[in-house]
Amino acid sequence: MPVPTDTVAGTPADPTVRYVPLTLGGTTYQLAFDFDAIAKAEEMTGMSLLFGVDWSHVGVTRMRAMLVACMLKAHPDIKPEKLTRFITHKNTAKIQGALIDAWVNSTPEADDENPPEPEPSPANG
Repeated sequence: MPVPTDTVAGTPADPTVRYVPLTLGGTTYQLAFDFDAIAKAEEMTGMSLLFGVDWSHVGVTRMRAMLVACMLKAHPDIKPEKLTRFITHKNTAKIQGALIDAWVNSTPEADDENPPEPEPSPANG
């Protein structure tokens, strides 16, 4: 049987990707952290992100790198230089909030991964 070639898995149209919208300069970008985005952000920032982010060590350069990394799935041609002008004192809270939401959305709910199992019946005594 031939393998289908019209799959959306791994593309921006993948329905399993949980995007977070972020509007900057009148354009709405879709953010998603997956392992590729985490790896790219770690490469660009020099920070280990797998277990979370210490926001006290995130400056403009790191914020921009994280933003670019989590935009790559939906916006593969995005360049860091395009986003620099939007990282202002006025926008940092909005950007940080979207990055946090994208991070949280990247982790499946506990119920999604591990459905509850019925408790065993008490032993007949």
